[in-house]
Amino acid sequence: MELIAEPAATEPHKAEHASFVVNEVFMNKDIISGKWKQLAGKAKSTWGKLTDDDFDVAEGNRDYLIGRVQERYGIAKDEAERQVKDFERTL
Repeated sequence: MELIAEPAATEPHKAEHASFVVNEVFMNKDIISGKWKQLAGKAKSTWGKLTDDDFDVAEGNRDYLIGRVQERYGIAKDEAERQVKDFERTL
């Protein structure tokens, strides 16, 4: 789970933004978990090297998906995270 620092009380606009970011993270996780079967097909077209077993085990678990993308494609964790984040934005 991504942690966001709590902004100072003197900057209420930052507190509103932080709340939005936290809500967006949870919403994306809920969307991915709840509609995983539907999204797995789209994810398979994005990451063809991942197997059906990879997607079955992932079942919407973002961290697991990042790890599998990293491993199968031999890329750095931050690159795998970027790819998954980009994928989430298309949802």
